Amino acid sequence: MNSVGKALLLSGIVLANSAFGFETQTHALMTREAYARSQLATDAGGLLKRLGLDRLYRDDRFQMYWDADVRSRYYKDGGQSGGDIQAIDYPAGFEACQMRDFLVLDEERDRKFGHSFVNTVHSAGNPNLYPIQNWLVRGAIREDDMGPTILGWYPLLNVSRCAWEWFLTVPDQPNYLPRSFQHFYDPEFDRGLSVLQIPQEKSVDWALGYEDSFVSPATPAQGVGRNTYSYLDARNAYWWALTRRRSKETGSPDNPANRASDSKDRMILWATMFRSLGNVVHLLQDAAQPQHTRLDPHSAKDGDQQQAFEGFTNARILGGDGVGSFVHGFYSSLEPEDLSIPPLGAYGSTAPVMFSIPLRFFTTRSSLGGAQTGFFARSGMADYSSRGFFTGGTLPGMEGDTPHQAPPQDFDNPANGYSISYSSCESAFVVDERLRAATCLHFLHAVPDTVNPDYAGSMDVLPPGFSLPNAPIAADGIFREFAMSHGSAFPRDISRVTWSPQVLETIGNLTIPRAIGYSAGLLDFFFRGEIELSSPPDGLYAVIDQGTPHHVEDGIPMDEAGLVFGFHALRVRVRNVTNLVDGNHTLRDAGTGEIVPQTMHSGVDSSGNPTGHLVAIARYHRNPCYQPDLSGEYVVMPDPQTGIPNPSDKRIPSGCALQDSRRAFVEISVSVPLQLDASGNLPGPPAGSINPCVNAGNINSGAHGIGSECENDAVLAQFDFSNDPIPINATDLFVQVAYRGPLGFEDDGIAVGSKDIDETNYITLWNGTDRFYHNGEWVAPEDFADVPDNVPWQPTPIDEALFCFAEQTIVDMAPGETVQPARFLRIGVLSDAQPVPFGIYAEMGLRGQFMTLSANRAQRQTWMEDPALASYNPAPFLWYGRGTVAGGNFLAPFYAYGEGSQDNTMQSLILNPPIGGGLPGFARPVTAGFDVAADKCKRVPPPPAG
Repeated sequence: MNSVGKALLLSGIVLANSAFGFETQTHALMTREAYARSQLATDAGGLLKRLGLDRLYRDDRFQMYWDADVRSRYYKDGGQSGGDIQAIDYPAGFEACQMRDFLVLDEERDRKFGHSFVNTVHSAGNPNLYPIQNWLVRGAIREDDMGPTILGWYPLLNVSRCAWEWFLTVPDQPNYLPRSFQHFYDPEFDRGLSVLQIPQEKSVDWALGYEDSFVSPATPAQGVGRNTYSYLDARNAYWWALTRRRSKETGSPDNPANRASDSKDRMILWATMFRSLGNVVHLLQDAAQPQHTRLDPHSAKDGDQQQAFEGFTNARILGGDGVGSFVHGFYSSLEPEDLSIPPLGAYGSTAPVMFSIPLRFFTTRSSLGGAQTGFFARSGMADYSSRGFFTGGTLPGMEGDTPHQAPPQDFDNPANGYSISYSSCESAFVVDERLRAATCLHFLHAVPDTVNPDYAGSMDVLPPGFSLPNAPIAADGIFREFAMSHGSAFPRDISRVTWSPQVLETIGNLTIPRAIGYSAGLLDFFFRGEIELSSPPDGLYAVIDQGTPHHVEDGIPMDEAGLVFGFHALRVRVRNVTNLVDGNHTLRDAGTGEIVPQTMHSGVDSSGNPTGHLVAIARYHRNPCYQPDLSGEYVVMPDPQTGIPNPSDKRIPSGCALQDSRRAFVEISVSVPLQLDASGNLPGPPAGSINPCVNAGNINSGAHGIGSECENDAVLAQFDFSNDPIPINATDLFVQVAYRGPLGFEDDGIAVGSKDIDETNYITLWNGTDRFYHNGEWVAPEDFADVPDNVPWQPTPIDEALFCFAEQTIVDMAPGETVQPARFLRIGVLSDAQPVPFGIYAEMGLRGQFMTLSANRAQRQTWMEDPALASYNPAPFLWYGRGTVAGGNFLAPFYAYGEGSQDNTMQSLILNPPIGGGLPGFARPVTAGFDVAADKCKRVPPPPAG
């Protein structure tokens, strides 16, 4: 056989090593770029703060910084069961090995991607880093896991540089599945790949986590073979990371060890969520690869031409760093380091690619109304790639009787819109010197983009020698032309149409920017749900009677019923502001151009369970030094001579060290769900409420038309924490409100809002009539017997008391109850920075006193969760009086007679005996809460009769 005959036996373009070995780095780069363009990186709208992730270490947000084993980890079952047995402790070696391939590019000035992973993954031998970006990239890399199959072993046998690190991950690969079989979806024929005539899952179902993603509501996929890193799994992990207290769900004892375990569980869930989203965007990026959307397999067992694209593209990204040659047998002198670098583009940067449901990012085969969309009008990622390009295994003449509609099969029909380009081939074919003068012929055709036709017409980048709008999508087989011109007897055995490096380059240039833009859009869509939280009336979120009998068990205050002692109800104004700008809805479906309001309301899932509910989450650390007498609080001590608070003497009276008064890990309390109705209305005021505005109105449109006192763009929601109280000793307190249910056209969306509020502030009323202030001196009764007849002084009980937070009555002492001399009431309130006056009214016999006070804020937090990153330096309480912590404000009525030469009233703080019957003293119980009386605080109490 002559050399020409030998050449004809060679397969057309490339000899790829393995899609597994190199394609993962292409995904890593695209995912990194998608992250960089998403709100996760830009933090637009304060997304990280809304999620509660802004106070975590940037380079390793989900490390267990308080634990002996600080390593970040993720769940291999999506977090459904939780527990260490499902947590993967070593999410490092293989993925880090893949990402480090970009670090070596930093010194190559002609490579543009060298800085992509700088400061996000350390070089070999140094500790690994785990910023959010890398959790996404980690999932994008691992979505190509093949389990212990022969295809999984191929990289190891082929001596891939990261093969050993990959081999170590096999035991942690869920169900040992060859995942790439599920990475195909043909939107024209609505089918997935078949392997050995066994249908595999459609990639859209595998990505989204449903049995059939085209029905609504969709049924979650079941069985041992389901994808545990799907969009649905990411969404579940998101919800659980916000709300899950596994120890409470399992009935485990409420103790610090279990609460620390719960905190660890939520950290793992956050990592699992981002890892799962990385898997999902890998699948969306695969939808940009036309072999995945035209069902053209390209593994090591398939033809060289079918293996070409992914290896060729990976070589363009990484240059000549050990990636091998992808052009043997066609352009022999074209080495990987000579390949052009693919443009990342700016697709979606000015107007993010956004759709109304996750499925439509992949395909808009079904319209928003459910009907089938015309083939050429579809706008999903899979629609674009399937319709726009041929592949190595779906070239004209290869698909039998049912070819794809587009691109058109017949190059010679003028109606199909083809043009032809001739150019010199870049280099000679090594087998035959006569091919050095070969001419390459390319078939040019427009690649339609229904989402952004202007980008396709002016910003897409074609290989040198070609210009928009027509791109080279196929090449004439130079082997066939050469054989015919030299008298070969079997030209029909050689395909007329093939790929060329220019075609491969074109596909990469056009699909990579779109894969990045669509992936960034999907990330933004996932986190789009936003609830705005604003101050309740007068800034009062919650009230508690601190004098209710309780005790402390291992740093956890417990009431007599065995529940955490804390706040049972919380009020906050809530409003759905998802994709709302200046009152206008902004989410535009890229397929239809339609603005889709992101409304919240009730719904039903595929099992018939109601959806569409709100929960409030209190997120906090805890002061384990807390005691019922408040001796574990940080306070400014009074001067022992003058009684004036001495700012240089701040301490915790019990002797607890300040750094020990804040537990390191984050805890949560979660309210009872608040169900919306079909229109988004809240259920109305709870039983016993005297405030008509509570839980009245619509989460989407506000509290309008209910009454003038309720009129507001937000709804005043009251959340029930009676099953999981917010502990009175919470520090670093944040309130989140989360929603799960229908959100726009998505059946199961999540929205969340967050607000930083002040920690528990204490307000104290003590009866100071056991001492008499006479001419500037404090006198005990037995030392002052000569009281003028017109001074009605004697130790007198307080028989009526009101605490008023602006016009809200939060303490109203019941008839018959009294506060005896040297005894006191003390309540706790949760408020915010809103300056609100509050007053205390105390009536003793025939005399009453009403004092308006300015609330001193109680702020006990630091700016990072990890105490090693930010020292804990809380604001101390200002008032410590007669042996006990009074808190931020107090009123102590007393009798005074005469005038002294100087004001010594502050000495009342250092008098003996201590109040409350002990040192420190205990407050007596009182009825405290929201609206305990209808209108008593709406007027200044009149002086008593007589």
